[in-house]
Amino acid sequence: MKRIILLFLFPFSLLSCSKTSNLKLIYIKKVDDGDTYEDAKNIKYRLYGADTPELHNQYNNFETTNGIEYLYAYNAKLFSSNLLLNKKVKILYITDDPYDRKVVKIFVNNQDLSYLLIKNGLARVAYISLNTSSPYYTSDYSYYKKLLLAQKWAHDNKKGFWNQIDLFKDIFPKA
Repeated sequence: MKRIILLFLFPFSLLSCSKTSNLKLIYIKKVDDGDTYEDAKNIKYRLYGADTPELHNQYNNFETTNGIEYLYAYNAKLFSSNLLLNKKVKILYITDDPYDRKVVKIFVNNQDLSYLLIKNGLARVAYISLNTSSPYYTSDYSYYKKLLLAQKWAHDNKKGFWNQIDLFKDIFPKA
């Protein structure tokens, strides 16, 4: 009887491990901004499901942004740098983006970096959707909901840039 139960449970144990078995360990050598990083092999990574304010304007020869956008972009970069720079972290590959970056979930001390940035009001939920026709479609409803709940909590508690909601268009001018 024990053998039958074990054989029945074995496939389900594989399902629960499938995501963690796809995790890869990388060493972060550079933090470009709050949501873009580079590893020791010069591979660029973009954080999945989160968008931080921009340090550099891609529409203006990548000049440094200024004002409130720069302030929150710098805070997001500092937060990410403190957690990632010169450290080994776990990543879960999602896809490639149009800028030849690997879009990934990043885990620091078993905590999801997108979630941490969003919950601290340093990033907004973006580049993730439940719409099946979206290029950012995810079938992971629980992850999507987790990020939205973190954003609602940050908004309701006026964390980070949510403390200045009236300036949101200045913080995220491309939104």
